[in-house]
Amino acid sequence: MRTFEKIALTLIAVGALAFTATAGTLEDVKSRGELRCVVSTGVAGFAYPDSSGNWKGFDVDFCRATVSSSFG
Repeated sequence: MRTFEKIALTLIAVGALAFTATAGTLEDVKSRGELRCVVSTGVAGFAYPDSSGNWKGFDVDFCRATVSSSFG
């Protein structure tokens, strides 16, 4: 098999996997009614609970912005 054909088949396979991995994700989040975010705790400024137990930081703010854009 020529190099070009191998590259083309690889790109097609990767593209097909990408579409199946993301299919229905937004619909799943909307039907669940919540977005589950993963944050990095223990890194200053990214995600930490304040004295009241409310989460603050860049990761938390990014998650909230994602929720706002997804749910309006």
